[in-house]
Amino acid sequence: MNPPEPPQVATDEVPRLFLLLDPSRRRLALWDWVEESPGDLRRLWSSCPRGDWLAWLLVALRADTPRVVRGCCECLRMAEAGVPLALDPPRAFLLAAAAWAEGRGPLAPAHDAASRCALLADDPTLPASIRSVARASVSLHHLLCPEVPDTGAPPTELASHALLALWHAAAAISSEVNPGEAPGSPWWVRCHEAALARFADELRASLEVDALGAA
Repeated sequence: MNPPEPPQVATDEVPRLFLLLDPSRRRLALWDWVEESPGDLRRLWSSCPRGDWLAWLLVALRADTPRVVRGCCECLRMAEAGVPLALDPPRAFLLAAAAWAEGRGPLAPAHDAASRCALLADDPTLPASIRSVARASVSLHHLLCPEVPDTGAPPTELASHALLALWHAAAAISSEVNPGEAPGSPWWVRCHEAALARFADELRASLEVDALGAA
């Protein structure tokens, strides 16, 4: 039996989508990846260097929401691992979101935990790493109950929430590893990019390429 053909889209489809994210084309690494093989979803999937870009593409292509949420939860758990046990909202949110994504629980506990995460995100007395985990949870919460009319246009607002969820989760990891480094410093950025690369691997392990092909 011949192996299945790699998922394909029109060669201008993925670049057109990412122009909605970066219309000025300032993110050179993003365009290096997108334009390497724009019509071959399998190659785009396997070569994506950052989980936030991969999450954005999944949502923009209308991939199955529970599967995307489940994969993002696995990424956020890497950041949440550094949160003290006494600060329960991020952990409670991830447990509830994953349960919903797997069909094991209702949305109400996730809504409640996300509301408590929003309070942590705005608390200036907390370390940057904890505030970033809370922001990641709040961003991911937007994906749990999307009400997006099927107009044919890509759901770019939801896609941006997915991107921000993983961006903030990577920021949490970088701030925890480098508590003395200011966000945006060269070493902080290197750690942030390394975390996003791990997230891309986690999404690939959690979802498989058919998540793009079926979108």
